[in-house]
Amino acid sequence: MTRLTLAGPGAGKTQDLCNQINARLQGGVNPYAVLAITFSRKAAAVITERTMGRVEGHTFHGFANWIIRLGCKIRNEDPPVIIPEGDQEDLIKAAIEQVGHSFLEMEEVKSALTKMRVLNMPEEAFRPEVVLAAERYLDLLDLRNEMDFTRILERGAKELYIPQVKHQIEKLFKAVFIDEAQDSAPRGVQD
Repeated sequence: MTRLTLAGPGAGKTQDLCNQINARLQGGVNPYAVLAITFSRKAAAVITERTMGRVEGHTFHGFANWIIRLGCKIRNEDPPVIIPEGDQEDLIKAAIEQVGHSFLEMEEVKSALTKMRVLNMPEEAFRPEVVLAAERYLDLLDLRNEMDFTRILERGAKELYIPQVKHQIEKLFKAVFIDEAQDSAPRGVQD
């Protein structure tokens, strides 16, 4: 069953979601079979608190990282390392050097990466040398088995297409609750 709660900020959507979770638990659903996802650690903590600790709230990034680790375990691979922002900037600089465009600014490539990956802007919106440096940066992440904050979501989403991973997740979770789901569409996209 799918239920959508539409309301403005502060209207009680998270409380409604927690009430739904608690009703399922009272109906006998195993708390470990309930997945509750939201955007921030603060909201995840609220979900955990309002379900009296029976269901742990997760952020999208935390859940995506868990999916990646599950996929790596299934394939017997080393999970990727999450790099801090300072290392991300160093890697962007290395990508710029490797593609031979030393005149490019790190901030321009970093901005383009965000716009392409988060806002789904097409590559054609950027200078070709910026796209080349951005692509090299992503290649370096993969070669080094590392992830930046955005790559967590990208790789987590890809893992869901792997049949063994998808099957394991479907086997584990019988009820999925998403807080603030309307915020999960790319900016500028309206239904």
